Amino acid sequence: MEKSTIKDVAALAGVSIATVSRVVHGQENVAAEYVQRVREAMAQLNWRPNTTAQKLRSVKSRTIGVILPNTTDPFFGSIADSIICNCAAQSLNVITLISRKGEVYDEVTQFRRLSEAGVDGAIYCSISKPDSEAFERYCANIPVVVCSRHDLFKGRTHVYFNHQKGGYLATKHLLEMGHRRIALIVGVFGNNFKCAEDLQPYLDQPLLAGPYSGIDKYIGARRALDEFGVSFDPELLEFIDLGNAYEDGYSAMQRLFSKTTDIDAVVCSNDLSANGAIRMLTQQRVNVPEDVSVMGYDNGIMATCTRPQLSTVVQDTEKLGAECVRCMKKLLNNEPCEDVEIDVQLIIRQSSCRRKAANSDIRH
Repeated sequence: MEKSTIKDVAALAGVSIATVSRVVHGQENVAAEYVQRVREAMAQLNWRPNTTAQKLRSVKSRTIGVILPNTTDPFFGSIADSIICNCAAQSLNVITLISRKGEVYDEVTQFRRLSEAGVDGAIYCSISKPDSEAFERYCANIPVVVCSRHDLFKGRTHVYFNHQKGGYLATKHLLEMGHRRIALIVGVFGNNFKCAEDLQPYLDQPLLAGPYSGIDKYIGARRALDEFGVSFDPELLEFIDLGNAYEDGYSAMQRLFSKTTDIDAVVCSNDLSANGAIRMLTQQRVNVPEDVSVMGYDNGIMATCTRPQLSTVVQDTEKLGAECVRCMKKLLNNEPCEDVEIDVQLIIRQSSCRRKAANSDIRH
């Protein structure tokens, strides 16, 4: 008779392998019903965990796996630098895996590779809605810190920026400068969104925006418009793929102008898309900021390299990486670790100014 496996226990109990593993290791985030079913299945199959294998796995490698969507984007590159430097300061080794712009199928491959590499923990930077089942299958028994996103996985530690506040601050600044026709360029990796109606569920339930920082920014922008009593015009909304932000920022600005030239200002999803938008405006002989103010987001190196220099929202990627490593150290020491929300702030440069009262549409 063949010896039963953990897979057999999971099948008999009607739960995932990850749930069986949690029950075996005494983790608390398992429903009592599932605990009972797993224990009954273990007894029925006379299955016990392999303690020798568990002891082998308990030997620490002092290696952390990091999954990033890319490192060519200045934002993710700076996060990687911070994580690597802070891990080195803690005498932790780092394995960095790239998930091809956050493609879900490739992220699953990276989860598997981390599991095979025997890392002590993982820092996971997602840019799309991940495959939760695959994540739990490969990462059930290691601590994971989710970087730059919120509310992805129940029971995991998340470290993220307050992007709803960022979108709010950027839009509020433009409103205070007298702008009312404010366009929003929303960035989502892969970009499965087409119109304002696609975003309504996230306005109704903001926690759903966890996988999408661009939607968090949009929620904040809409809140600012509501506070100032400004009705949002769906014509002033465009979506871009953040994997191609500069070119898509240019194209989004073109699409906006094809619908209406009555635009006072634009809030962009990041600095790269803001640069693309400025390039398009400049080619159309539209002056920034005199005719159209432009807000970026990130405050990376691109913010000060462009002309005019970008007004933008500052997100401290060095602090983000440092907090991810700090949380990982706590988890490796079996200490509880709560989610960490990192504040953002506004920095005003040359790409935004007060609206000219006499020029509601100087481009007609």
